[in-house]
Amino acid sequence: AIVARRVVRIGYRAPGAEETARELEPLGVVRYAEAWYLVAWCRLRRDYRHFKLERVRELEVKPERFTPRSDFSLREHLERGMAKERWLPARVWFSDRALDRARRESFVAPTEEKRVRGGSEVTMQTHSYDWLARWLLSFGDRAEAVSPPELRQELADQAAAIAARYEKKSS
Repeated sequence: AIVARRVVRIGYRAPGAEETARELEPLGVVRYAEAWYLVAWCRLRRDYRHFKLERVRELEVKPERFTPRSDFSLREHLERGMAKERWLPARVWFSDRALDRARRESFVAPTEEKRVRGGSEVTMQTHSYDWLARWLLSFGDRAEAVSPPELRQELADQAAAIAARYEKKSS
């Protein structure tokens, strides 16, 4: 489909979201963060998007052909994307039971792993402590923000907000 410039229709399911049907103009397949991604022009979002291949639930190559985008270079797109991100460092502990899931879902590959406390402390980069805290909460007690203090505080604040929502109300 990439070489023939054929439109594809996919069923795609991002973590925590409903499956969506997308029509795409596929531009390339790349590997980063220990996963394969399809880089495509998404007709639904009217923008370039990266689709993690393991999240594609269905794929249909349509007979329709698309015209190449003269302003697009896959190499430049990837370089710009990585350069514009403001990466923030983080150290996170995952239990052994959670580590495989963390590796599968993480946007970036861990730069260092160290075995501790029945799991592993992982050094990683994130674009947002808010996002990382929300993701870590989905692991329950099988993950812990080790550092920096800003990430630990963000996670504590989000956990407190969740706990407050479920506190018993006095009648």
